[in-house]
Amino acid sequence: EDEAWTRRRDELRRELLAAEGVPEALWVGVAENSIGNLAGFRGIPVRDLAWAGRIVEELARRFPASWRRKFAEQTYLRALAQADPAAAEAFLRSRVAPRATNTPVRELAEGHMRIAEMRRVPLELAFTAADGRPVDLAKLRGKVVLIDFWATWCKPCLEEMPHVRAAYRKFHDQ
Repeated sequence: EDEAWTRRRDELRRELLAAEGVPEALWVGVAENSIGNLAGFRGIPVRDLAWAGRIVEELARRFPASWRRKFAEQTYLRALAQADPAAAEAFLRSRVAPRATNTPVRELAEGHMRIAEMRRVPLELAFTAADGRPVDLAKLRGKVVLIDFWATWCKPCLEEMPHVRAAYRKFHDQ
């Protein structure tokens, strides 16, 4: 019975999203919900990333200035980056292009592009370790390096410490 209702819900969403003249708030709300349901959100598994992508593009076409595009596109982008990083990067580039006039969407894309670039370019960092020895990441290229910035007053940092120690014990010999 749940499966039948899921199919019926999807049919109704398709009808509404294909209709002309639907008020913006209603159309965008259904689009956002559909994208989250299709691209996976808050524990929901990815169901149909291609359909979610079509809705994202239709949202951009129908309501290019909508501030809610940012949230819909972020949900889609998260799933796309997991499934196809190259497609995710192409999607981001399309949102940074001059035709993408929606400032929140462009800023979101620019931020993700900066993160992607940071992943490609090795971090240049030299410092003195807690035990007093000098550390230069350039000399550690090709090795796995874990750098954890934390503070004694930061409760989440302290809660993470046992996991950092466990990773060290597990991978130190490698």
